[in-house]
Amino acid sequence: MNLFTILAHLPHEQLRRLAHEFGITAASPSKRTLLDALTLKYRDPCFLSNLMNELPSPSRGLLRFLVFFSEAQSEIFLFPDTLPSVEPSGKLLADHLTPLLESGLLFLDQTGPERQVLFPAEVRRALRPLFSAPFGSLRPCEERSVDSVPPRIPALEGIFHWLSLLRRRKIRLTRKGAVPRTILDQWLERQGYPAGREEHFEFVLNYGLSRGLILSAHGIYRLSPSAEEWFARGESQNA
Repeated sequence: MNLFTILAHLPHEQLRRLAHEFGITAASPSKRTLLDALTLKYRDPCFLSNLMNELPSPSRGLLRFLVFFSEAQSEIFLFPDTLPSVEPSGKLLADHLTPLLESGLLFLDQTGPERQVLFPAEVRRALRPLFSAPFGSLRPCEERSVDSVPPRIPALEGIFHWLSLLRRRKIRLTRKGAVPRTILDQWLERQGYPAGREEHFEFVLNYGLSRGLILSAHGIYRLSPSAEEWFARGESQNA
């Protein structure tokens, strides 16, 4: 059932109320004049946008769902069985539906054996670009060739992860002056090394100590203030 037919089946008084809500002041109150004026309003994107934006947020969300996710060929929804709802209560669904019916975006057809909600295809097509408009300026990210991706530098990654760990917490050494086994194994796993491969860690630790990035005192490793500058510099500068 198209929009004009739905409007034509409305009682004259309901049609006049809808025209009043749409701001239509027709010189003639005849039904044909009101139908023509209302049809023009539904074709006005600016008017529809304002009408849509005046809806309560839950009602606008329900309308968005019907525009994009209901079956493309379906214009009739049984109330409330086939209408979506994020609420467990049918009463809340009715509350969200009422503003859509009052605004003339959906229509309630009570002529059949069951209450049906009518959503004309013309209205759906007009609303789709309005909902999509905020995303119209989005563009896909520029594709990058493999050659343009900077190569990994495992040594710098290891230093970064170790300093990041010290940034979050101090490390208390064991009685033998070593990093606790659990912490070391976690770091090795993060770097993709099997347990027992401490030689890479020794390089990372010595680098941090020699550059003044790590402070060692009273059996505790902690991050030095100068390490923040290291984090702020680019990868090429740290290499």
